[in-house]
Amino acid sequence: TGNKILAQGTIADPFPGAINPIAQGTDVGFKLESKSGNTVTVWDSNPTANSDQIDHLLVYHLPQLKGAVFYVDNGFGPEAVVYNEYTYLLAWEDLPLSRSDSDYNDNIVLVKALPDRIIITNTTPVPEPATLALIGSGLVGTVFARRKKKDLKV
Repeated sequence: TGNKILAQGTIADPFPGAINPIAQGTDVGFKLESKSGNTVTVWDSNPTANSDQIDHLLVYHLPQLKGAVFYVDNGFGPEAVVYNEYTYLLAWEDLPLSRSDSDYNDNIVLVKALPDRIIITNTTPVPEPATLALIGSGLVGTVFARRKKKDLKV
């Protein structure tokens, strides 16, 4: 089905996104909810929480985006987001290991960490029609930041 960018990230065509307030020092985790017919599977950024015990999330640190400006529509109109050295690309695999295509392109989001919030920008729709993305934060004890990148300070 392929991936398609939902927007250009300009003020006229902003990415869909959300700005999520978090307390400084909070460990952050993410989840992807995948639906196929009546079956719902939730994949966690913590592999030990997944039924197949594998990592369904690839995280890429993108410090080269520091200074880049994108526009995000969080439901209240376009808002400029200037990326910093704590910018990450999250790429999800939505299938269990037994059926996985291992493409990790089923949902792709950009995340910018600030001292008091995280900005999540959904840059692709979920390419498979049976999949819904659910990005969650605040999974205390799930150490996404420390497990993937020791240098992420939120």
